[in-house]
Amino acid sequence: MLLKIHIEAVAVTDDLALRKAIESSERTVVGTIGLLFRARSLRLIDKVQLSQLINHVFDDSTLYLNSAFKSRVLMMLDSIE
Repeated sequence: MLLKIHIEAVAVTDDLALRKAIESSERTVVGTIGLLFRARSLRLIDKVQLSQLINHVFDDSTLYLNSAFKSRVLMMLDSIE
């Protein structure tokens, strides 16, 4: 019901049920790493800061992120200027 009321709303959550509800409503879900890359594309952070934050997420957070995803993210990081 909440998704029907706030169609253009942005939700930041670590709640799996909410994420699945958003996905099922055909909305775009962007995770922590995606938010960091968006911050870079908006020039809110530079590449060095992006790299530091990505390393922090993978090394120090409680998020479960597998090594294949980390490899893909690091390749994306290498490809930006």
